[in-house]
Amino acid sequence: MTLLHALGSIDEVGWLLHPPLIDLLYRLGERSGMSWWKKRWTYAHKQLRALGVEDAVLEQAARDLGRDDPAIAPSGEGRDLAFTEFRTALGGDAEAASRWVQWAERRHLLVRGAPVTCTACSARSWLPMGALPPPVVCIGCGREIDQPFPPNGLSFTYRLGEPLRRVLETDSLGHLLVLRWFAELFDYTGLVGAHPGVTFTDPTTGKDVGEADVILLFPNGDLVPVEVKRRIAGVDPRTLSLMDTLTEALEAPWDALAVTQPARDCPELTPHRRDMPARCRFLLTDDQLHDDDVFWSMGTDPFAWAPRTAEEDRERQRKFVRTIR
Repeated sequence: MTLLHALGSIDEVGWLLHPPLIDLLYRLGERSGMSWWKKRWTYAHKQLRALGVEDAVLEQAARDLGRDDPAIAPSGEGRDLAFTEFRTALGGDAEAASRWVQWAERRHLLVRGAPVTCTACSARSWLPMGALPPPVVCIGCGREIDQPFPPNGLSFTYRLGEPLRRVLETDSLGHLLVLRWFAELFDYTGLVGAHPGVTFTDPTTGKDVGEADVILLFPNGDLVPVEVKRRIAGVDPRTLSLMDTLTEALEAPWDALAVTQPARDCPELTPHRRDMPARCRFLLTDDQLHDDDVFWSMGTDPFAWAPRTAEEDRERQRKFVRTIR
């Protein structure tokens, strides 16, 4: 909810509907040394494969042990990236990148600052704009840095703002994408409200029944839970069992399962869809979640499984850049 408050409106989530930007934000939030860590995983994979371990076993073990999980740095740490990185993520369009970065700064998703290197001990630090005026004190040795900035100009870089860092740390950015999608889909058909991250407790036993990544509330009192996974690897029998338990406890008429990947990359998701007369379970992927205009027209199924091609996704990304320019 911290990020939603910073955005000011669920409509502002539309500024995040660009996979290259999302990938960049996760990279911006990663702990330093993650590249080394992933290289070590690759090396270990090769060594174990040489010993005869099957690739499928290795890949499953790597997923289970969190090889691909985001390792977001704690507050005050993390990477800082130059403006050129955002321009690259937006197809090289400097005007679109400038508008997006300015929007992100206003919403406190990004913080502008500059790197500083101590002339005495060579320790590197990063200071936000408000802390740049001298005197600048080194965080490594405590000395005042005589000339903290180069004589030929100051190069600004950007770090994650705290509202966005927390969302990435808990891997819940997809929750907001899902919340925004359903809010638009049911805009004129009676959705009372929606909320990310709700835990339900049985009042008679005091025990937790389950947690909904997103919960939808309708005028007739129906509560509909939505489960959100960043990768298809997170959809396992335990996840599905927990979904069934919560949906049954809420007596929900249907539920939904969302994976923030393109549909073409997760075909194994399709068997988990359920249609009437059973309790329906709808599926969502990036194919739907990154649509800028969500509506339910007569005779169409917004949950239809129709994987987009890579070229269709590239065209949608180009449209995003044109829209914010």
